[in-house]
Amino acid sequence: IEAFALLIKKYPSKKLILKIAGDGESLKEVKELVIKHDLIKQISFLGMLPELMLPQFLNDLTIYVHASFGETMSTAIMQAMACGKPIIASDVPGINNMIKNNETGILIPVLNSLMLANAFSQLIEDNSLKEKLENASKLHAQKYFSNRIMFQKYSNLFQQ
Repeated sequence: IEAFALLIKKYPSKKLILKIAGDGESLKEVKELVIKHDLIKQISFLGMLPELMLPQFLNDLTIYVHASFGETMSTAIMQAMACGKPIIASDVPGINNMIKNNETGILIPVLNSLMLANAFSQLIEDNSLKEKLENASKLHAQKYFSNRIMFQKYSNLFQQ
């Protein structure tokens, strides 16, 4: 939220919108930050989305952000990659083994609003970088996270 507030100040003439899907233990704190930064008109909370709505939600996004304190193996990141989205995500185990920094996405330290805002700015200002990450993201998903590949990986694991 703080990174988004920085972007609103940096790009006052752009119509920036943040859509937050999901819920969790920090949702109340996040909503309080939205009020604190007076971003109620620019941020919408969508809650948990039904599986059938995810493709449309992801395809409507310009940039996918996955700010997390930790992950195991993020299905959400795989889905965003499959949709060819440029991804900005936390540099934590479970994410940094899925995303190659500045190749298939941009990794940022946890809770670093300035670096998150800078990553957004890079993608807003550098369309060739945005397109490079979109293409690399989709190819990476096809190569490593397709249904066929994941089925084979799990089959191999269970046969051990």
